[in-house]
Amino acid sequence: AEGEGYAAEKVKSGIDNIRKKYNLGGYLNARVSGQFISSGSQDLNLEVDIDEGPPCVIESINFRSVNNNLNEALETFIKRKRGGLFTQGVLADLQNTLSVELFDQRYYGSTLQPPEITYNPLKTKVILNYTISDPYAYVLVFEGNQDFNEAKLRKELNINVDSRLSNSPLNDMTERIVRFYKKSGYADIQ
Repeated sequence: AEGEGYAAEKVKSGIDNIRKKYNLGGYLNARVSGQFISSGSQDLNLEVDIDEGPPCVIESINFRSVNNNLNEALETFIKRKRGGLFTQGVLADLQNTLSVELFDQRYYGSTLQPPEITYNPLKTKVILNYTISDPYAYVLVFEGNQDFNEAKLRKELNINVDSRLSNSPLNDMTERIVRFYKKSGYADIQ
């Protein structure tokens, strides 16, 4: 602010923050420097020089699990991200989008680990390798039920992205169905 005078550490920190902002935005080779230029009398102007350098783009996104069909399906689902700018926002969006997609495709117990990130030497290309644990889809089949239709039972299971299941989805779903039946007057249900 005007009248504060020159604070070297604040200027250095500010320039470093600008560089970090470019790095988070996909410009990992950005160089930012600053120098003071006298504009006459007592004024000093800070001139900031920014060289973005080449951006870092996503070369490939790979999935590792014992379920090759799932790996291929996810690579196809996310292929539009290849060739795009690699930013922290894109990384967070990928993690969220892929987790939701797994859930939507009934992989209720699957866990998507944060990716292993590999850069080329110039940091202009990146490869993201995701590992998926418990890559098995759940098929829900309701048998022996005559009082409630399948839609009602699915509703009572309350399976949605906001109501995640634990590490043992089968136990969670069984517990929810038993609780529903008991609440509906079937005290002997097991």
